[in-house]
Amino acid sequence: MQGVSSSGPVVAFLAWSRPELADHLVEASRDELEIALAWAAGEPLPELRGGTVLLVELGDHGAASIARANSLSAAFPELLVVPVVHDAVDLDIERALREGGAADVVDTADLERGMMRVVALARRVIGMREERARLTAGLAHSERLTAIGLLAAGVGHEINNPSTAILANTERVRQEIEAVLSRPRFQQAEVLHQRASDWLEALGDVLAASRRITSIVRALHVFSRKNEDDSRPEPTSINDDVQTVMRLVGREVRYQAKVDLDLAADLPYVMAPPHALTQVVTNLVVNALQALESIALETRRLRVTTSHDDEAVCLEVADNGPGIAPETLERIFDPFFTTKEIGAGTGLGLSITRELVRRCGGEIFVESEPGFGARFRVILPRGRRTHAMPRAVSQPPPRASRLRLLIVEDDELLLRAMTSSLADDFECTPAPSGPIALQLVRSEERFDALLSDIVMPGMDGLRLYEEIVEIDPRLAARTLFVSGGLRSETLQRALLETGRPLLAKPFSMRDLARRIREVAA
Repeated sequence: MQGVSSSGPVVAFLAWSRPELADHLVEASRDELEIALAWAAGEPLPELRGGTVLLVELGDHGAASIARANSLSAAFPELLVVPVVHDAVDLDIERALREGGAADVVDTADLERGMMRVVALARRVIGMREERARLTAGLAHSERLTAIGLLAAGVGHEINNPSTAILANTERVRQEIEAVLSRPRFQQAEVLHQRASDWLEALGDVLAASRRITSIVRALHVFSRKNEDDSRPEPTSINDDVQTVMRLVGREVRYQAKVDLDLAADLPYVMAPPHALTQVVTNLVVNALQALESIALETRRLRVTTSHDDEAVCLEVADNGPGIAPETLERIFDPFFTTKEIGAGTGLGLSITRELVRRCGGEIFVESEPGFGARFRVILPRGRRTHAMPRAVSQPPPRASRLRLLIVEDDELLLRAMTSSLADDFECTPAPSGPIALQLVRSEERFDALLSDIVMPGMDGLRLYEEIVEIDPRLAARTLFVSGGLRSETLQRALLETGRPLLAKPFSMRDLARRIREVAA
């Protein structure tokens, strides 16, 4: 029976003898309920969200009815089970009901007051659960940062190596170009011809090193962002996620243990929210490394394996550490359960891992015996296609008439690089700040597109956008934002409200030129 819809908590009613009571419940709640339903005894209950009040009409006060209410309390721990009695109930029965898990007891003789009490209780419980969810999300975010913090030395090494290659190649090419320019002009052409191929090779190495740093930074971004519970699943290759983690922290991992990778060729893809499986792999690798700390370095072994059959894809992370005690094994995925010392962990790593795996439609299992290591196995359903879709390859931007582009960026080096790199395709006007960009727009210079950073001192890009909306709505509608990362939730919401596209740094000039033409079209 449908009740009155509102923003209040859900109340469900299980009727054993008098389903017509549901009508009275709606009336007694004074429209506070989101929905009120009646089920006859024996019918299966639908899925009810946490915080729902499950009213159970006892019918009588016998031992069987009390046991029935108590069994429902045990079967639905996320619900607030409230027995409904038809006559005054004595204290012994009420005590038995409450000890069995009943949240309250409602008497039909005082139905209105009882329902008001139940709805208030439900709201308090829902509020507490939402607060706990927020706190847990914050701790989960800290857990991700802790995981990457444990491997930070390896991350620094992975960034420092390509950075050194970039510095070495650019310094050498610049010195050689300066040397060529110092020669008499009639000798320059010959030397340029001799050295050009070496310079091209050096610049190619610079590009490769830059892309390597870009991939590492993007992998790190996975661990800095908050949970994305509403992210839609997308085709994901577990092998790619394993390689991402090993590229990010593999060197540090190999300092701590001998690592074996056995990744199945032609592994089918699975459907997973963005970055979920990257975090799963990282959590399991970090967990294995922590388990190995208690044994000699030269004996430590870590093995990551992927495999599949006709229905599922499997990821295994195994170590040869001290193993897990049986009493610990039973609780290992419980939230906040940890065997580490106080301050050494939140006890959320494996709990978060199981939650992420289940969001992907899979399950995680653990096998261990004390003294014989541990093996975590993640089983995920295969996607519909056979393999992950190939990544899109950027195409050269189409040639078009030269557009007038206003570039707003507070970083002097990046502003100069974008202006010079885009000069062949656009008439570029650089502006090092929001106020200077506003002056240019107000001076009646006409621009075809606006390229703006978001995070800038003084006037940020979103504030600049709001001003330009008032001055030149046409230009505002042709705005492309760029950013190295929006840590502020306020900025993230404000960006969404503009409806304008964002291109994340770092990016190639080819991709940037294409996106500019798209917004200016």
